[in-house]
Amino acid sequence: MLPENIYARCMYIVQEIQRVQHAGADLLRGDLQSFGKRMFETHDGLSKSYKVSCEELDYLVSLVKNNTEILGARMMGGGFVAGARLIS
Repeated sequence: MLPENIYARCMYIVQEIQRVQHAGADLLRGDLQSFGKRMFETHDGLSKSYKVSCEELDYLVSLVKNNTEILGARMMGGGFVAGARLIS
């Protein structure tokens, strides 16, 4: 009954609430790989479902996605990309 773009944004919010809850559990367990994966998932949702990203930010996130030293990256408020880097 909702327009497609409104439905996609609502679904993103519901999924993001679950992601945040799981991310908190990931951090409590010390599972940084799973936490980073959720950061990438959040960016994907912001870009494709919520449609608040831009080509340049999507490019930056995709640039680091396969870098084993980067745990995760996502768009943050104001159009910045935040990333988590594995420090060894």
